[in-house]
Amino acid sequence: MRPKERIPIFLKLVDFDELQDRWGTDIAGIVRGYILSPKGEFQNYWNENYDQRFGQALINTGLIGDQLHIWVDEDEDILKDQGVAFREYMLWGRAYDENENPLPNIERILIKDMSTEHIKAILKNVSDRRMNVRSDYLEAFQKELLLRKLN
Repeated sequence: MRPKERIPIFLKLVDFDELQDRWGTDIAGIVRGYILSPKGEFQNYWNENYDQRFGQALINTGLIGDQLHIWVDEDEDILKDQGVAFREYMLWGRAYDENENPLPNIERILIKDMSTEHIKAILKNVSDRRMNVRSDYLEAFQKELLLRKLN
């Protein structure tokens, strides 16, 4: 399931002009009129149906016509292709505290907001084969440590 917490991050970071070019559809008026509306109707819908991709939510609310290339376009891919750094939008699900005790609920945290110790612990657990992590996350963690000059 896609995390609900990604929605405000996506809406803040996405470049709607670039997205309009990507999709070949005029979404400028839709953005001003509905998506970023103070009434929040679209955002309320998307928050209630948070496993949907942005394009799916637009199609399902009738704001744009049903087009396969929009329906299947992943939010992560849109931001990545727009040059947004992975650390700015990818959320890590923290399920354990620093003593490896399970947390009552998974906490979602941006990679850039993770502690260095946490990132290093994840990389060590992967190295020790105690956990599996998607390769894009591994790369992002390594880049984050380099960015912090602590690798």
